[in-house]
Amino acid sequence: MAVEEINAAGGILGQPVEIVWRDSKSKPDVSTANVTELIDQEDVKMVFGGSSSGVAVAVGDVCQQKGVPFFGTLTYSTATTGKRGHRHTFRECYDSWMGAKALADYLKTSFSGKKYMYVAADYAWGWTTEASVRKLTGTEDREVHQGVLTPLGTEDFGKHLTLAKMVKPDVLVLVLFGQDMVNAVR
Repeated sequence: MAVEEINAAGGILGQPVEIVWRDSKSKPDVSTANVTELIDQEDVKMVFGGSSSGVAVAVGDVCQQKGVPFFGTLTYSTATTGKRGHRHTFRECYDSWMGAKALADYLKTSFSGKKYMYVAADYAWGWTTEASVRKLTGTEDREVHQGVLTPLGTEDFGKHLTLAKMVKPDVLVLVLFGQDMVNAVR
């Protein structure tokens, strides 16, 4: 609908908009190859999308090297526009620091001085979200507030939750996304 509306109004700078699609499979290496092809062979003027922070960081790097703007539409890692961000990368959503800040106020009020255990996704979003929550809740001491990283696509969280049971935390923080969160909660 947006393409039709923009083109009906004369396009962008007088040029019609065309969407060229590629499936990243939420894998940074596939995304890097896709974006390189889109820029080098399809001559795209802008790249947008991404449903993984790892993909967004990788795509942002390619776009920076090639001087093409990248607009990350679903990337919550602070790394996307923070530490790894640069002048060609933009986002529309909040980042992990902002999400952690909102959550940390509640955690500090309700669970100050308690022992935490983190089960976090082992990729950019999981790393930066866990680090942000730890910093904002004062639970950075990993000897006291242990954690475990889980690969994206984990189906059985039994061993991770068994570890959490052994650690006996007062607060279990699940830094998981999508189906991984569903699987862990089940």
